[in-house]
Amino acid sequence: MFAGSGIVISDFCQIASYSMLISETDDFSGRSLIGTQVPREFKPGYVGKKIVLERHVTLGARCTILPGVTMREGSIAGAHSLVNKDCDAWSLYCGSPAKKVKERVKDMLELEAAFLKQRSHLQKRIDACYDYERYGK
Repeated sequence: MFAGSGIVISDFCQIASYSMLISETDDFSGRSLIGTQVPREFKPGYVGKKIVLERHVTLGARCTILPGVTMREGSIAGAHSLVNKDCDAWSLYCGSPAKKVKERVKDMLELEAAFLKQRSHLQKRIDACYDYERYGK
């Protein structure tokens, strides 16, 4: 992850191996100098924008997410996809550049609610047994 301009990763996101989230990049058009050793004043085309992954976003293996992209809730980027534009909620994107392939169902939201309910019950049991005064949080 190259997070100089910020990366927001929300709950239930999955990021597979070798994926890259790049929130800053040089301008390779020839209008700017490039490289980490060059001060920004000589990089007029430098791009730095926050990346946002909303809840239930999944990135397949070796995806690349470019600066300024927002992946809406439940969107997926298939393996090896290059995401250079925002992705619609509950949609599957694939390719380089990534294109919308199909819509997804939202059934997992019911499973999420059941999971969170069960988790809160477990946390209450842990709280009843754990000595927070002695060990801290």
